[in-house]
Amino acid sequence: MNNTEYQGFWWLPSNPNESVAGVLTFKPSEIIELKLIGALVGNSGGNQDHVNLPIILGVVERKIITLSDCIRTKFNSSRPGYDSETYRVKFVFIGEHFQDPQEIRFNEVSIQSTYLSDWVNFSPIQELPTIDDTNNLQQFTFIYNKPESIKANIIEGEISVFYGCQNSGKLYDIDFKQLSSISIKVNQFISFEDLYSQYICPILDFLTLATGQPNSVEKIYFPDINNELKSVEMLFFSNSIESKKILSTDDLLFSLADIESDFSLMLQLWFNSYKELESIFNLIFSTEYKPDMYLESKFLNIAQAAESYHRRRCKNQVLTQPEHDARIESILNNTPEEYKKWLNAKLHFSNEPPLLERLMDLLDKTKKVMNPLVKDHAKFAKKVRDTRNYFTHWNTDLQDKAAQGEELFRITQTLLFMLQSCLLMELGCTPERCAELISKNKKYQYAVRNISKTEKSQATRRVQEAE
Repeated sequence: MNNTEYQGFWWLPSNPNESVAGVLTFKPSEIIELKLIGALVGNSGGNQDHVNLPIILGVVERKIITLSDCIRTKFNSSRPGYDSETYRVKFVFIGEHFQDPQEIRFNEVSIQSTYLSDWVNFSPIQELPTIDDTNNLQQFTFIYNKPESIKANIIEGEISVFYGCQNSGKLYDIDFKQLSSISIKVNQFISFEDLYSQYICPILDFLTLATGQPNSVEKIYFPDINNELKSVEMLFFSNSIESKKILSTDDLLFSLADIESDFSLMLQLWFNSYKELESIFNLIFSTEYKPDMYLESKFLNIAQAAESYHRRRCKNQVLTQPEHDARIESILNNTPEEYKKWLNAKLHFSNEPPLLERLMDLLDKTKKVMNPLVKDHAKFAKKVRDTRNYFTHWNTDLQDKAAQGEELFRITQTLLFMLQSCLLMELGCTPERCAELISKNKKYQYAVRNISKTEKSQATRRVQEAE
């Protein structure tokens, strides 16, 4: 999404004959503002600020616009002079006038995201130079073959990757670009908030997992509004992320080509897992969307995600429930009456495995990926446990046992590889397939090489100390 400014006239649906001039400004990652030279409401509401308007309609050069969820943040009135208002706008719909919030419902949306084209990883442009006998260039031909769309059928509808192109139209320059988009079609009309939370967010997180880079919406539009063969573009506040580099194949965890044959199954499994494990997904992907997060916070999020994932997906009882109940009863029967209530509360989670056992279980579950990174599972799990406990409780007794600096970075990254393997299993991948995909990743390869160098360095140090 680019910086945008629209100058035009604005009015309320209930009062179309009373329009006011004003400017709508949009900047990614900033609030959307409408500044009016005049007033739609004035001071008739008593409270001069914080007037809520569900809909404001507008017309700008060659476009009609609907503003949704508008809150007045400033009102000025001067005599002599004129009234003025400023509104904070939640959603902007370009290309349609919606008269009522209930009309703003959709069953289809198309998006372009930060690294979607890198994930597609497909170059459809051929360059054909023609060289004469004297080795001079006579002709240079560009051929573009538009790829076929790839569709995934899910229970709630259909997800597809499709392509378009754009050309700058300049006479002396060639500026041709393929545009990759994802279309989401669902079986019923729903609000944009539901469309975003239930479908767009999971797709962005899916692309973030696949590319290893945070993905945000760069463009969003709704095709074929009201069966009139016209599209409506949308602007809204989001944490926009600029694409800083073109990704190569080994930057990705997996590309579209890697999963194309199982595209429908994988997306359905992803949506299923997202519904069941949304809080865990939020912990994992928050570290991707906020790269400036403190390392300690990133570690705690990843460690909590690992613990929560195990609780939801793996064995969560040390004993069977009857055995545990019998144990609790035996303990309480031998406890003074005044302490029974307190002790019973303390023992509430006593049948759950501790973090150390959970980590050992996950390391074994993902050993095809983790063994090259973690030679001693128990040692690694203890380091993670002690580090988690230190940063959670700030117990000075654990300070020397907790990872710090470069070691903290390494164990955080290693935990993330473990969780990536778990997420790939959620997509239906076998442990062998997880290892195949992750082992091609540049970050993973570097981490394995770094482990080997560290082990050699430690072995050399031990030999020197022995001498």
